[in-house]
Amino acid sequence: MEARVAIYVELLRFELRKIFRGRIAIPALAVSAGMLLGIALINYLVISPYDRGVYEREAALEGRALDDALLAELAAEAEEAGGLSGIGPDSPYYHLAGYISRMQGTYLTIGEGLESEAGNRELTAASVYQMREDLLEYIYDYFRLSDADKQWWKEKEALIEKPFVWRANFGAYSMKSVFGAAMNLFCMIAAVCLAGVYAGEKGYRTDSFVLSTREGKRSLWLVKFIAGEIFALAAGTLLLIAGMVPHLLFNGLHGINAPWQLIVPLCAYSYTAGQMLARYVLTYYLGCLVIGAMVMLFSVLFMNSMAAAGMICIGLVLDLFLSLPPHLGLLSQLRYLTPAQVLINSSMADPRLLRIFGLVLTPLQSARLVYLILTVAAAATVRSLYRRL
Repeated sequence: MEARVAIYVELLRFELRKIFRGRIAIPALAVSAGMLLGIALINYLVISPYDRGVYEREAALEGRALDDALLAELAAEAEEAGGLSGIGPDSPYYHLAGYISRMQGTYLTIGEGLESEAGNRELTAASVYQMREDLLEYIYDYFRLSDADKQWWKEKEALIEKPFVWRANFGAYSMKSVFGAAMNLFCMIAAVCLAGVYAGEKGYRTDSFVLSTREGKRSLWLVKFIAGEIFALAAGTLLLIAGMVPHLLFNGLHGINAPWQLIVPLCAYSYTAGQMLARYVLTYYLGCLVIGAMVMLFSVLFMNSMAAAGMICIGLVLDLFLSLPPHLGLLSQLRYLTPAQVLINSSMADPRLLRIFGLVLTPLQSARLVYLILTVAAAATVRSLYRRL
């Protein structure tokens, strides 16, 4: 038994070396991580120079309720500045003004059929929370939620403490923006680095030799699959760290205890930013696993590295541009459960629920379940196809 385990460990090391020491892996990882790191640094140092005093200026607002008193102060500041958009970064109300402006902008963009004046009402707690409630109702109708689903979300909404407690949240807000970008880059890395896990043997004309060895058709498929998934987790971690580091350096963990509604106003999750970001991390890693599994599935299916990589690239393009309207029901709902779409940086959360055996799953929960099922299904298919070679 120990000898057999030792063989598997050595085979795993060999497969990992083949992936990590390939001509493409290290340069692709370096370039992708550098892009995430560089874009964030350019933003902080050049486009929007970081102001070390922003959190000190906003300290007076920290922990205050977003009520009539605070909104009256914001309204007075906006009147002096010529509107919310005129409040500059030197003001302690800068981020609060941005938060209200984003919600008003969403209202004016999709507000046909809503009260036309609602987005421009006087800044009071009643008007702001009513505007948010109107937008949520509009979103529920737009996505064609059933009465049962609407009621489910209303019960979750009732758990959210109001008025919201204002927290400096730009740190958590900027960290949320990393996941979607990192996932898109990961898809490209997985496509070029994992496409040869199985097909590479045929390309190097070593497939006959490998398949004739003792473990060739028995368990080598699993060793290769595990090696590919280890690479997927490692590459995903590198990209996530590269994307997060600049935000953590400049903003720290500010906003990690803020209500998630300060980050994504149009959702009814009753969690803090830290709790939601932890769920994003879990979804991100499961997304890395399923993308890695699909690349390796195409690798063994076509036994051609270019074809396997091409399928993922085609899928990535379709994911970016293919739109399926909500009236298509479950098909549209499943289409938007792809890793890049679920983790996209948006002020609006997809509210469509999935009900399975009496369980009610939110989009994030549905996505994680789908990723697990697809990863296991891909592994089983890879096993079957590889043993038929």
